[in-house]
Amino acid sequence: MQIVWQEWFNRWEAMQDAYVPERQFRVNLMFEIAIEQSETELKALDLGCGPGSVALRVVARCPKATVVAVDSNDILLEIGRRVSNHRHAPVEFRLADIRCSSWWDNFEDQFDAVLSATALHWPRGAVPPTGLQAHHECSSTRWLVRQL
Repeated sequence: MQIVWQEWFNRWEAMQDAYVPERQFRVNLMFEIAIEQSETELKALDLGCGPGSVALRVVARCPKATVVAVDSNDILLEIGRRVSNHRHAPVEFRLADIRCSSWWDNFEDQFDAVLSATALHWPRGAVPPTGLQAHHECSSTRWLVRQL
C-alpha cells in the first residue's frame, strides 16, 4: 500500500479547520505580520508545527524565507517532510519536545519570528530570542503578538 502524504496533510488541515474558529484567517494574519516585521529575508521558527501548516504557508508566501519547524510527534514531522519535499518547499523539520526545559539547547539559530498556531503555551524554559513572537489560541480569539 502506498501512502499518499498530501492526503494525510489535507486531513490534518480539515480537522484543524473544524476545531479552530477562523483558523485560515488567523494563520495567514500571523505570518503576514511576521513577514512585514522582518527587515531582511525572514528566518522563522514554527513551534509545535504538526505537519507544517504554518511553515508551509510561510515559504509559499515568502519563498526566500528560512523556516525551521519543530514538533514532538515523529509521524506529523514525517508528513510535513514528505509534503514539503513534494512541494519543493525548503522547510527544515526537527524533532523537539518544547515541554522539556532543555528543548532549546540544541539550537544555535537566531530567528526573526517565532510562530505557533496553537502550541506557544507548551514551552518550558526559554522561548528563543527573536524580534517577534506570534500565536493564536484555539480556545478563544486571544492573540499574542510580542516584539522583543
